[in-house]
Amino acid sequence: MWYVGGEFTAAGDNAANNIAKWNGSSWSPLSSGMKQRVFALAISGSDVYAGGYFTTAGGVPPSTSPNGTGAVGSPRSSGMSQEYDWVVALAVSGSGALCGGLFTTAGGSAANNIAKWDGTNWSALVRGRVALWP
Repeated sequence: MWYVGGEFTAAGDNAANNIAKWNGSSWSPLSSGMKQRVFALAISGSDVYAGGYFTTAGGVPPSTSPNGTGAVGSPRSSGMSQEYDWVVALAVSGSGALCGGLFTTAGGSAANNIAKWDGTNWSALVRGRVALWP
């Protein structure tokens, strides 16, 4: 199974709101989709984490689903600080996720553009720089 996110209203011949899956032969929407853009996706088991600039995930408003990260169809706690904050990078391990982007709080706690979801709660990480060398 392959997943794609972005800013679109159809995948193949099917209506899809900014997120869709490919099963090897056809496209289908993922749940009711996202209201607005998806910038990052990460998969862990059957959970699909989406990062972006959206106001609902699977029809759930950001007050009960993190604005920018959450398993579609399985909302996660309260999320990023405002409707207009973006998550542009995700990494998933087990039931947790690391999120990077443009936000100042995560789950009500101060977070300078990077936060960790442990499966239950958000926590801030120390802001720093990371470089990958060839």
